[in-house]
Amino acid sequence: MTNKDTACNHHILQPGGNCWRCEKTARAALIIDAEAYFTAFRSAALKAEQSIYIAGWDIDSRIKLRRDGIDDGYPVELGDFLNALAKRRKKLKIYILLWDFAMLFGINREWFPIYKLDWKTHRHVHLEMDGKHPLGASQHEKMVIIDEGVAFVGGIDLTKMRWDTPAHTIVDPRRRSPGGTAYRPYHDVQMVVAGEIARALSDSFRSRWWKVTGKKLPEPQAVEKYPWPDEVGPVVEECLIGIARTRGKYNHEPEIREIELLYLDAISRAQQSIYIENQYFTSQRITDALIERLGEKDGPEIIIILPLTTDGWLSQNTMDMMRGLVFERLRSADSFHRLGIYFADRNGVDGSGDIKIHSKLMIVDDCFIRVGSANLNNRSMGMDTECDLAMEAVNRPDLQGFIRDCRERLLAEHLGREVSEVRQAVRENGSVKMGLEAIRGGEKTLKELQVVLTDANRKWLENQDLIDPDRVIEPEHLLEDWVPENQSNQRWHNFLGVGAILLLCLGLAAVWRYTPLGDFLRTGDILNTLDGIRHNNLAFFYLIAGYVVCGLVMIPLTALISVTLLVFGPLAGSGYAMAGACASAIVSYFLGSYLGRNFVRKLAGKSINTLSKKLGKHGLISTIVIRMTPIAPYTVVNLAAGASHIRFVDFLLGTVIGLLPGIIALAGILNRGTAVITSPNLISILSLAIIVLVIVGGAFIIRRWLRELADRVR
Repeated sequence: MTNKDTACNHHILQPGGNCWRCEKTARAALIIDAEAYFTAFRSAALKAEQSIYIAGWDIDSRIKLRRDGIDDGYPVELGDFLNALAKRRKKLKIYILLWDFAMLFGINREWFPIYKLDWKTHRHVHLEMDGKHPLGASQHEKMVIIDEGVAFVGGIDLTKMRWDTPAHTIVDPRRRSPGGTAYRPYHDVQMVVAGEIARALSDSFRSRWWKVTGKKLPEPQAVEKYPWPDEVGPVVEECLIGIARTRGKYNHEPEIREIELLYLDAISRAQQSIYIENQYFTSQRITDALIERLGEKDGPEIIIILPLTTDGWLSQNTMDMMRGLVFERLRSADSFHRLGIYFADRNGVDGSGDIKIHSKLMIVDDCFIRVGSANLNNRSMGMDTECDLAMEAVNRPDLQGFIRDCRERLLAEHLGREVSEVRQAVRENGSVKMGLEAIRGGEKTLKELQVVLTDANRKWLENQDLIDPDRVIEPEHLLEDWVPENQSNQRWHNFLGVGAILLLCLGLAAVWRYTPLGDFLRTGDILNTLDGIRHNNLAFFYLIAGYVVCGLVMIPLTALISVTLLVFGPLAGSGYAMAGACASAIVSYFLGSYLGRNFVRKLAGKSINTLSKKLGKHGLISTIVIRMTPIAPYTVVNLAAGASHIRFVDFLLGTVIGLLPGIIALAGILNRGTAVITSPNLISILSLAIIVLVIVGGAFIIRRWLRELADRVR
């Protein structure tokens, strides 16, 4: 493979096929990392005269757009900044469209943004929660359009834990969430465009706004000058940009898979190199396409840069493991040694130096670049609402130089080198991958990414179609996925789970017995307080009121039940827990009925309401199924049920039947687990093991019953 210029004389973008539209841009640039993006967004927004459109997966009004100490006369926090703009510019209106499930991620997100904005914002700042998605899908676009003349599209939301500089230092006091929590280095990219392409993107936003709200946004008037951010560069001028989308099948609207098709077409056209940065890599169709190119004798080299790990236990044990299967397939097909899979690292001696790659970018040769919101996972190909921008350099040497420059800037950042060093290494070694290999290995570098899969991992990943679906899963088919017909192959895996529970109990016993924690709990004020509640004559009424109040503020029901069982014991505690759970369910059910469907949609998301309507026709059975296979927080389901067509009698009886097995199981485990902790001997451990085995056996019976319920639901 040589480093000669690639002939870019074939179009990849096909409007109406692998992209929605191709429109002219007066200028375009690649913005690397959120410090530059937040600065550019702020610069362009300060020039806004008529409108600012923001579409996102998440937003946090508390993030600081500037962290350099420079005062430009406007607040640094996003929410106050937008309010100040609306207040000072009488004609400016701001519209924000967010995924309506943001509230369900309260631990990681700003709580109740719709209410906060209703209370605090200027009347010209409008926020809506987008729930026009299939069940399980999300609004994942990250897009800002200003005066319908300048647009930002990419992987960066205006939210917390995104800001970072290209240096990606291991410790940066500015890299903290609004709550003061430090987070690891974070890499992402955004594309900024101006002109007709921005107007096309605004058409998409306004169409989405109408679908969500039923209201049409006012048509903007022409502005004399595009609000281009002064800080952005280098730029390319006067070219075509393609817009590719993903939309899941929803109601009568067909699915749109332009993003996936554009990936496949671009991969098939590659001559020398395919350069990829992405947060995830689990898409089977993209993997198949890359494997086909790796099998060609003169095929392109493939460079893939991903995070060492994603965030959160669940993602690390699903998406990270699933990409391990992809890596195995790709490396097995790499007969000609043209594949490189890497993660970015700062060589942190304590293992903390890895940089989170969150970008969604691909560069093919020097001919094609795409930047957007779509991850290389299955759901971004056919489920979520996504938007990517793509540029091709057909018979345009200047665009080829721009695309090559983008790749070299990215590699220079990852390798801790100057752009000129990267360019020289590629030229001297004959290809991008060989040039990369020649200069990697410094303090800031790219390291080979390996994922080691155990037999247990592989067994767990047999159900990856449910973890990362590439199609819409109808609500009535959820039970089929959660309750497989053949349980025989799961037995050993279940016994491993039992063993893990026992080891956890033994660990707790050791902590209790051999650390100061046991003394604290035995003598602390916590136990005295709980004991006082237990012996109070009004304890039952306090408990009922507590369940209702905690339910309304979204305290997890499992936590409430656990505390109740610990305080009142397994027998009385089970009864009290059921009474409290039912009281909470009744209050929130009738609250949902009173507030109405539209309010509940804003609060809990239209997808939950859609599910309850689809299952509501089956009454009692549907409620039992929802309780035994929870797909949303307890209170959210109660509110949605009250605002839907589920009868109260069916709802209440289904709640009791659905919660009963879980309460009994939890009571047994906590009772025997407490015995193991307080008196860790053979008898207490064996009794806990027996309880767990009985619960596992009961789970098999319940799962079989759920399959029968699933047949009735269908």
